[in-house]
This record gives sequence, structure tokens and C-alpha cells, in this order.
Amino acid sequence: MTTITITKPELVRVAALFQMRDETRYALCGVHYERAPQGGILIVSTDGVRLSVGYDPEGSIEGDESATIDLPKPFLAQLKPDSGTLILTTDHARLAGDKPALSESTWIDPPFPDWRRVIPEDFGNTCAGGFGAPYLAAYAQAGKFMGQRIPDVRIVGLDAVAPHLVRIAGIDSWFGILMPVEQAMATIPSWFNAKS
Repeated sequence: MTTITITKPELVRVAALFQMRDETRYALCGVHYERAPQGGILIVSTDGVRLSVGYDPEGSIEGDESATIDLPKPFLAQLKPDSGTLILTTDHARLAGDKPALSESTWIDPPFPDWRRVIPEDFGNTCAGGFGAPYLAAYAQAGKFMGQRIPDVRIVGLDAVAPHLVRIAGIDSWFGILMPVEQAMATIPSWFNAKS
């Protein structure tokens, strides 16, 4: 049996914001957990446009090297910075403690894609892409889930069509990647400098 221990359960709640909800891409319909090369655990999700990567240095996986799991929304809502340790097994998900919250979990069999290949080596210093407002709102919500009252979301990319890095100020255990939805640069509207 595989057992996954997460000491930063809020990272799981954040990752669930960015998992796929379309059953036609079933391998993306959960949060992926894998051993981090430096120790600890990586908590990853993607919907094909956005990527969420969290790092729990105290987390662990016993058994398999990785697993992809879908948790019910009511259970995810309990995962906060102060909610205690999250334990995932093939039978259930639970929060450790005197009165542990318990939930069923759905383990997803298809292999999770190679998520590292979409992360550029260089992000440049400019943000030139166009982004859908709901995607941006999810990053602000992620910051709130990680304890930021008013998250300071920062986005940088190499050019208008490259993947953009998303960081939340003060959160070192998480980053996101966002694909631009359009190529056009934003400019001041032509009417602003119009002469009468």
C-alpha cells in the first residue's frame, strides 16, 4: 500500500484549483504527488493551460514513487495551513488529529504527463502575454488558501507566447505556470491621444 504524508495540506487545496475537470483528459483529473529529488514531496496539478507546483520538504511517499489522486471538494475545503498533517492512502484521505476528518479518495491510474517539460529555463523580465481573468483569479485564490489576506501575484514571461511564471509574494513553497491565451501586446487605446 502507498501512503503519502503532507505537512502542508494547503498546497493540496491550491493544487486542486488547477486540476482538470474534463473526464476526456482523465490523467489530469487529480493532484499528482511525487518524491522530490532533494527530499520531501512535490504536489503538482495542471489543466493544460495552468500548472501548479508545491513543495513540502517534510512530506513523504512510502511505497510507489508517485501517485495521482482526486479528493472531494468538501474535504479539500478543510485543508488549511493550520489543519494538521494530511495522510493519503489507497483507501482514504484523512487529517491526523484527535478527531480526524476522513474522506474517500480516487486514485487515477493513467500516468501523469511529464510536467517539467513545460517549464522554460528562462522566464525573462517581461509580462507580455494575455491571460483569461478566471485563470488569474484562481492564482489570487491560491494565495488566500496559503494564508495571504491580499495576495501579491507576480507574473513574468520571456515573450508573449511563452509559458509565464506565476509567484505569490511571501510563498516560497509554491509556484505556477500560466500559458498566454493571446499574442497581442497591450497598448494605450488610440482614442486616448486623439486630437480634436
